[in-house]
Amino acid sequence: MTTYIPPPGYSAITVPEDHDGRRIHKFLASYTTCPATMLFKLARKGALRVNQKRIKQDYRVRAGDVITLPGEFCQEAKRASKSKSHEFEVLWEGPTALVVNKPAGVPVHAGTGTRRGVIERIRDVYPDAELAHRIDKETSGALLIALNHAELRHLQRAFREQNVIRIYRAVVEGRWAGTRDVKAPIARTPKTMVVRADGDDAHTRFRRVENRGPNTLVEAELITGRRHQIRVHAAHEGHPIVGDRAYGSRTRAQRMFLHAYQLEFTLRNGEHVAVTAPVREHKNRRP
Repeated sequence: MTTYIPPPGYSAITVPEDHDGRRIHKFLASYTTCPATMLFKLARKGALRVNQKRIKQDYRVRAGDVITLPGEFCQEAKRASKSKSHEFEVLWEGPTALVVNKPAGVPVHAGTGTRRGVIERIRDVYPDAELAHRIDKETSGALLIALNHAELRHLQRAFREQNVIRIYRAVVEGRWAGTRDVKAPIARTPKTMVVRADGDDAHTRFRRVENRGPNTLVEAELITGRRHQIRVHAAHEGHPIVGDRAYGSRTRAQRMFLHAYQLEFTLRNGEHVAVTAPVREHKNRRP
């Protein structure tokens, strides 16, 4: 087999197996100093090629692909030392994934008004990190992060196929009685989510833990994983989560009292992991 030699002024990068299926700009972000906007421009001009052929901007790399681009952009990206802190409490860590205890009020990724969310800070230490799932900005607790693309694909499939156990704790208004399986379809509106007959199937299993004054501490297991599902279903049952003004809470509170309490999942190598996330009183007022 002949070894490919790139043209003068160009460098070549071979895609390793654990990056198979990633979008090319995300893969190259780990290996080059070239920003995504420049990569898109190079692709349009034909200066970014895979296996000596032009590609589209959304191309997904395959293991063994040979990528060529101008050598000026191929200086090895600076990989942060693992001694550098990403600021989050690590609840569990393995070679291909980790679980952090996200504080309330911190978004999981950058967006309007936020330059750096959880994943951007994690990438200071693990450049290839990706979110395996998401939790709301005002929700605290266990957040699972994949450290390579192969594990990401495996974990995302596990979430889609409902093979991940996700249990939350919440303080809801009023006195919640016993255990309830709430099966109510959820649809999107311009501002929030609502229970509506034409929505997507949604199933949450609630269990009373204890009374908290006039309110109740409950556990909520996500059987499905719709956006704002626990919040919508709690409100639908007449017990909005304390501090959740978007879904009808009348209680003045410093935060919404919803916490991702437990995660159980199986890694690509077959290892089973169970994690419990404590509520940190120094970061979040305890429900």
